[in-house]
Amino acid sequence: MTDTITGIARRQNSPHVALALVETWRAVRHPAILLGAAVGAVLLIGPWLDLVEPTQQYVNETYDLIWVGWSPLYLGAFIAANMIANRERDGTTSELFRGMPADLAQRTRGILMAVAGPAALAAILAAAQRSLIAAAGGFTAGSRPNIAKVVPTWPETLTPAIITIGAFVAGVAVARTTQSRSIAMVFGGLFAFTFFVGYWMWWRFPFIVVVPAPLPYGYDDLGATLEQVEVADSALTVFDASSTTWYGIEPGLSVPVAGHLVYLAGVALLMAAWALRRSGAAPVRLALSGVFLTVIGVVTQVVAHYA
Repeated sequence: MTDTITGIARRQNSPHVALALVETWRAVRHPAILLGAAVGAVLLIGPWLDLVEPTQQYVNETYDLIWVGWSPLYLGAFIAANMIANRERDGTTSELFRGMPADLAQRTRGILMAVAGPAALAAILAAAQRSLIAAAGGFTAGSRPNIAKVVPTWPETLTPAIITIGAFVAGVAVARTTQSRSIAMVFGGLFAFTFFVGYWMWWRFPFIVVVPAPLPYGYDDLGATLEQVEVADSALTVFDASSTTWYGIEPGLSVPVAGHLVYLAGVALLMAAWALRRSGAAPVRLALSGVFLTVIGVVTQVVAHYA
């Protein structure tokens, strides 16, 4: 299979395209990505295989975990990308890579383009999850007096693929910043624990604008007693026992979710530009595109929050 891809790549007459095709095939077979995908599928797809909504341990559990539940795949993408980019190491394998027709910048560009493989895998898994949820009639969101059955929107379904792209590109960027695999693994582990395992710490505005995987729905503080709740103004209601506060939540908000996708895409472009800069290239257009998308994404989310 690799020989076939290499033959196709040679006809493209572009070293980074040749490398991208080979690395894409290698990336989707990387043990870290396969393990992350398998764990995520067991957690998020497995419970829905009988087309019956699984029991939730707390209100909105399924909705809360629709993005962060794929964190094993995100971490796997980061680890795989870092290991792939770190194959060329000073004092060990660097001489081997100097004989290649592609320079360091082209090799970095090719590895970055290989993100298409993990991103496609994430999109397929998230789409399968959505299909099973839809076939089961949706998941229960909210708590009385207002509850509803919810099926993830397509922007919500696309989000795990975008986060996977960001994680993969981050792995390359860290590899081009430091060749220490220990530092990379510590960084990836701490980042995953802080923003995915501890996702509940960042559910309030303005943190929801910039964290990788915020809660996928909007909310309003409705007061401490049920009498204060304007049930007609909220599609769903949730009672937070820890703060003894009622919240009104709005599922399927396409504008802030789309804004967050644009923001994540911008950050991914900025990290890619940094990796290329560390490889000796001058990706000015890529960096400017990243800044533009990041700003647009942040502004869109802020405006949607106050609208």
